[in-house]
Amino acid sequence: MKISQKDLDLKAIFSKSSVQQKVESKKSEKKKSKGKRAIMPYIIFTNEKRSEVMKANPQFTMPEVAKEIGKMWTHLGEDQKLIYKERYYKEKQRLADVAATST
Repeated sequence: MKISQKDLDLKAIFSKSSVQQKVESKKSEKKKSKGKRAIMPYIIFTNEKRSEVMKANPQFTMPEVAKEIGKMWTHLGEDQKLIYKERYYKEKQRLADVAATST
């Protein structure tokens, strides 16, 4: 069986490497345009409290640690949550300023 020039051209067009290159370029465009986002208040709280909960309860699995932190967040007063919300808004503003100066 002889391979024609047309078949070779089709292979070149649909080769894995050319498709991968297109996908990779689209991914890099998305990454460039998206920019960095500020960490949400609950995540800031979680990052701070995770080690404390793990030290206090070494037998806990990660899902149990997450549940415990969720309970702590739920029982946290609005004035205490405000601390984490303020940190979020400061970080959000800082990232917006960085994005504005870089474009």
